[in-house]
Amino acid sequence: MADPRFFDNRGPFALAEICLRSNVSLPSGVDGTRLVEDVASLPGAGPMHLSFFTGARASAGEFAETQAGYCFVPQQATKHSPSSSTILLPCVSVTHAFAAAARMLYPESAL
Repeated sequence: MADPRFFDNRGPFALAEICLRSNVSLPSGVDGTRLVEDVASLPGAGPMHLSFFTGARASAGEFAETQAGYCFVPQQATKHSPSSSTILLPCVSVTHAFAAAARMLYPESAL
């Protein structure tokens, strides 16, 4: 989450729109009208947040315990999986996808 003293959140956005602008395919069977309210770190995320996991060993524990509603993950399968309520969004570049989503929610941060 960005500090509200500096940036205004322009969300929420539909998951399908975030996926489209992030160049990520909406997973089959996932409701694209679900809303994403904000971005957050893995440990700070809740059900309406989008987070990311790069596959780094250092954050594997946080990934396994996250309460994020949505999470960008590398395309290759991961052996650490979060709760069943987290929708995984496999992508080619986790960092690029997350940056695109963050720019949607906080466009002033890119200036």
